Amino acid sequence: MPTKPTLPLEHKSSLRKLPFPQSAAETLLRVRESSTKHAKNGKRPNPKEMEAIVDVIDEFVFGGGGGLKNKDLILVSTLFDFFRLNEDDEDDVDDLTFELIFTEPQKSSNNRLDILAKLMSLAFWMPSASTALLRSAGSWMKRRRSDLTPRRLAIVLIEKHVLLCDAESFDALKTLPSFGPLFASEFVNVASENFLNPQDGSEKPPPKRLLRLIVCWSESLSSLEIAPIFGLVRWTTSATLLNLEPAEDYSRLHLAILERLCAHKRQPAEKAPEVLPVKRITCLIQHVVAATKAESSSESGRQEALDRLGQFLHGISSVSVSGKTTEIIDALERLPANRLIGLYVMNLAKIA
Repeated sequence: MPTKPTLPLEHKSSLRKLPFPQSAAETLLRVRESSTKHAKNGKRPNPKEMEAIVDVIDEFVFGGGGGLKNKDLILVSTLFDFFRLNEDDEDDVDDLTFELIFTEPQKSSNNRLDILAKLMSLAFWMPSASTALLRSAGSWMKRRRSDLTPRRLAIVLIEKHVLLCDAESFDALKTLPSFGPLFASEFVNVASENFLNPQDGSEKPPPKRLLRLIVCWSESLSSLEIAPIFGLVRWTTSATLLNLEPAEDYSRLHLAILERLCAHKRQPAEKAPEVLPVKRITCLIQHVVAATKAESSSESGRQEALDRLGQFLHGISSVSVSGKTTEIIDALERLPANRLIGLYVMNLAKIA
């Protein structure tokens, strides 16, 4: 695959003369060239420029090769080679290029999410050859935490790759955080929202294979942002309340959470510190409050869940919080009595 475009992106007539997938490959190079120019100027494309770029991508990348057998596989291979061969020293260029490629135009019959899922499945299989792709996909998922697209992507990857891949591919998948730590962190974040999350209509526990993978990733990640940990704490507290198996995996996950919190405290202050909204904390507490009332929970299970919650809350006590901390105290007072929770409430009341 060439690494330099022949003409600017707006020369669509020249793209129409190329057969697929060469037309797609050339379009991708032109998109990258456009991203490089915008990155050097410190500006993102304006809405009009963005619409024009996305429309070209829709026509020549996702809309090309009509009627061609195995078109999707050819396109996925073209995209994989593009990211593998065109990694840039500037993350901004890679990230903007990825975002432009996978931004859905307003009117399109092409399913970009399906292609993205197949592309990321390839990255799952060969993480060592996918560092640029994993980094850009992780950045894209982080920017889009508030919408459903990353969660839909995670569901497809879990159902069609994590749960179905053979033992060799699963072992390769365990190494992914070494090559794409940001993607691994964001995948953990969205995956955790899809299970043991009654507030979102997802009450099922995670499949055991997914649990094992996330335990492995959480243990190997040198750092993990606080946001993805909330969903995992919901898992580990639910495990003791609902008697979920394998209990050992949930215990390992809880230990990994505490280790990541310690690592987070030791990180140098090179960037703006995380700020947690009070609502994120109270939602977790409310989940535990509801779960402690489950008929299946025993007194020992309730106390272990409360201990895990208390250890987590003490672990994030140094993190800045936006909102009224009195709301956290009010939520905690609805829980059964627990020594760790009580100590946390006392400390929080001093600064409330």
